[in-house]
Amino acid sequence: ISACNTQNHYGLNPKQGRGSTEIDFLEIMSGPGGWLPSTIPKVEIPYASMTLQVAPGVPDNRPNFMQQPRWTATSGTDGQPPWPANHWYRYLEYQGNTSLNPFFYGTYLGKTKPQEPVTRTKEQAFQADALSALHQITPEHYKRKHKFRLEWQPGDGGRLDWFAQGYKVNETYSIVGDGNGKDWIKAYTILDDSLKESMGSSIPEEPSYLIFNTAISSTWGFPYNPPPECRRCYDCNDPSCACVMPEGFCDMLRNDTSFRIDSVRVYQSFDSSAHVGSEHTIGCDPVDFPTREYIRGNEYLFMRPAPWVYNDLHPLKPIEVGGAKCDNHDDCGGILRGSCVAEESKAIFSSSTQKKQTCRCADGFVGPRCLTLDKHDDAPGAMELKSNEHIFEEIATLYFPRLMAGAFVWF
Repeated sequence: ISACNTQNHYGLNPKQGRGSTEIDFLEIMSGPGGWLPSTIPKVEIPYASMTLQVAPGVPDNRPNFMQQPRWTATSGTDGQPPWPANHWYRYLEYQGNTSLNPFFYGTYLGKTKPQEPVTRTKEQAFQADALSALHQITPEHYKRKHKFRLEWQPGDGGRLDWFAQGYKVNETYSIVGDGNGKDWIKAYTILDDSLKESMGSSIPEEPSYLIFNTAISSTWGFPYNPPPECRRCYDCNDPSCACVMPEGFCDMLRNDTSFRIDSVRVYQSFDSSAHVGSEHTIGCDPVDFPTREYIRGNEYLFMRPAPWVYNDLHPLKPIEVGGAKCDNHDDCGGILRGSCVAEESKAIFSSSTQKKQTCRCADGFVGPRCLTLDKHDDAPGAMELKSNEHIFEEIATLYFPRLMAGAFVWF
């Protein structure tokens, strides 16, 4: 949505640009150890990636893949041509076992092909930047739960701070060590000034969904240079792809892969003087950044089109309330959240019945395993306030002859 619009429809504010926020709180790269080139300090697999993606991105003299940014120009020697300085974001702060990510500086989103599920013309093509850091983790992180934290202070003067747990040596130095440290250590910081200086952008302040999902990329954790006889493909049902797959990977996917999260806690401040940046907004449809009415009026923009998907009826799928397979009540969050109950169902083309155990949620809990609170916004959003305050403005204006109007006044 362009900030040049003097009149925006669907409840949007005039002259307010709107965009799509992507803050990658945590992405994990697993695999065998080994130092990664061009990381300062040295980081090895496994690691966690922490990223802010912004657009439009730096158009020229971008850093090269697998190289740190070149902050100053180099003069040519021994017949070599001079190299100009790279244009990249300054004042990014890395602490402890954390390095700039030299493997991902962003993506150029060009004109789409006919078979792609989205449409983008040549004029709509753009460069997106990824301000990404790599934070060292250890095999211990795969054996027990660990906490991570993000502090997001939105808008002008705001900042993003990622925190992990480790061993704090002093105010400026910390280490991950064996992965069992309990001290909160600041791993990575992005300041609003860094964004403004480079491309005139700012720390995002869009109302956003918090998404935790299992997504697997063929560019993460797979061999960079497979043997020449290997076909670079990633289909577990195609035997010829096996040589580029990590051992046991396809078996893992076939065995009901799940992503277990102990808890997600969100805190917001009602006191704008207690933090830098803009005020913290509550809910998905704040008055300063109205959202719900636009999505309601343009649902097709947020859905995957046919022929790729035929069952998207709305932008968001209904919230699941129970239904996951279970063996006991603990699989459903414990007896206070949900219970594991046996249900009978008739087999197809047979009179026999089958028994299966699934989760049934207690009141106030949702999700296939009843692990999530049935939470709603604490305050009415922009669309709800508009509907309540302007209920009579939606009625067409009526015209009465003067005599009839006088009669109404008299009564």
